[in-house]
Amino acid sequence: TMTSEGALVTGCLCGLVYFSFSSLLCSCKVDDVADVAPIHLGGGLVGTLAAAFFTTQENYKIAILDSGDDTPCGALYVCNGLGWRQLVANITFLLVVSAWSLLAGLALFMPLNIMSLLRVDKTTESIGLDFLAANATSEELGMRLKVKVGRKV
Repeated sequence: TMTSEGALVTGCLCGLVYFSFSSLLCSCKVDDVADVAPIHLGGGLVGTLAAAFFTTQENYKIAILDSGDDTPCGALYVCNGLGWRQLVANITFLLVVSAWSLLAGLALFMPLNIMSLLRVDKTTESIGLDFLAANATSEELGMRLKVKVGRKV
């Protein structure tokens, strides 16, 4: 529903948000190896809000098969004075999805955390789960442990 120019601006904004969010998580020492939060949370927020600004009435009508005169458009466009409706709808959508995600995440992960099922033991974490999952030999494991404690192999 967005214009090409709007998509370009949105992509640039999402890139900036991703880079900033990823850098913030790294500086706070948050373990997000695959950058899931910056990509999905940051990009999703920016993309959803950007759609509320860059959606044209014509594209919106095509996307949802609407032929009415009260079809909204993005806040940057004038369409029967309804540009604000799309922004309100997208903000409402973000709030509902955020609440749902938070509650579903808490319902799933709190019991797992209470049962200590979310983390591996300290030794496994120190050596590296990916290394142990690859069925390393005892010689390779010994080398890895020596390197981890600061001794040369």
